[in-house]
Amino acid sequence: IVGPEAARTFMSKIQGSELLPSPRTLLLELDENILSRLSEGDISGTSASILRITKHLSEIDDLQVQEYFQNVPVISENLLRIGRVIPKDSFFSVIRHIVHQVEGEKGLKRAFYENLLEELAMDHDVLKFLQRSEKDEK
Repeated sequence: IVGPEAARTFMSKIQGSELLPSPRTLLLELDENILSRLSEGDISGTSASILRITKHLSEIDDLQVQEYFQNVPVISENLLRIGRVIPKDSFFSVIRHIVHQVEGEKGLKRAFYENLLEELAMDHDVLKFLQRSEKDEK
């Protein structure tokens, strides 16, 4: 987190409140309160949340990937819920990142990312985005 978002996060820690939920919370424990904060937040808060999610997905370790693999439907649903309240380009940046992770990983991590993409692709908008991205690459 950099810039004004870092300052807000620092102040929220001092005040004993959590301004931005952890990426794990966003992926596994998303609730209406968090969604409301995301939808009412400014673009820097949204961007910070998206950056935190993509960074977290890049750095998951072997223990986390096992837990996440077992919770692919929950993670997919939570990402889709987030995608409904933030700008589409921000949401699709997460999808692009997951596609990139599939290409760069192997083993269980790759299987996790592939399963997550398959689950996300059940959403019509995500499927169209993936098809359009695939067509653009050719």
